[in-house]
Amino acid sequence: MHEEELNRFANTKIAKDLLSDLVSTGDLFKDKTYYGLQPDLKKQIALRLEKEERANAIWNKIYRYARIVSSFPYVRGVGISGSISKNVMAEDGDVDFFIITKPGRLWLCRSLLILFKKTVLLNSRKYFCINYLVDEDTLEIPDKNMFTAVEIRTLIPVFNSQLMTKFNKANVWVEDYLGEFDHSDKKMVEATYPRFKNIGEWFYSGWLGEKLDIYFMNLSLKRWKRKFGSFNKEKFELTMRTSRKTSKHHPLDFQNKVINEHEKRLNQYIPSSDLKQAI
Repeated sequence: MHEEELNRFANTKIAKDLLSDLVSTGDLFKDKTYYGLQPDLKKQIALRLEKEERANAIWNKIYRYARIVSSFPYVRGVGISGSISKNVMAEDGDVDFFIITKPGRLWLCRSLLILFKKTVLLNSRKYFCINYLVDEDTLEIPDKNMFTAVEIRTLIPVFNSQLMTKFNKANVWVEDYLGEFDHSDKKMVEATYPRFKNIGEWFYSGWLGEKLDIYFMNLSLKRWKRKFGSFNKEKFELTMRTSRKTSKHHPLDFQNKVINEHEKRLNQYIPSSDLKQAI
């Protein structure tokens, strides 16, 4: 991790003192402005720079897709999440969109986006991964943990800055884990096809839109329960959250994997519960 990132996430004296102590004891390694857990930092730095270069090369393409997403009926806000929001991109990585929709039309909106991906994009998710949607009335994310806090704090708003700011205020609990994170170097976009958006919302404004929204939600829920039948109730709720107000599709359960690894490393390097709480 770069020193600048550490300052963004943990800019406190106790955190800086702890980093210094870990480096001096050989539990953490430093090379110029980078920190890491492995002694071969030069190799890790080279890999990190390669991922950053790959991410920087596709931002213009990401903005084009963001404009397309913003053009779909009932899309009210758009953010970029996942690894690309940390300005890194693996060779086999994809671009994750976090979408806020109009209440009562979330599943219709999602279905139109998925239809576009399957037909126009030939089911490619490289630049068009739609895996988390909430509506304007459900901005507070219920999964309050370090993983979700990082995802929210690093979320890059690209459409409807006022609504995305409202989203951040609704998740003020993130401040219990992290400080501010500046994305002022990124830019907002406007919908490329506003006429398509307006016509679609007019066409589905009445009972037809309501019926279709419920239908697509039930259809997706039935399909996911069949496909992920091995998940217990708790895991299904966390990874495949399905309601009229939320659609979350994270079957790989990356959140728990990261949280478990985070706890493992905390126990390894910071045995004091007081230090854990302070950080």
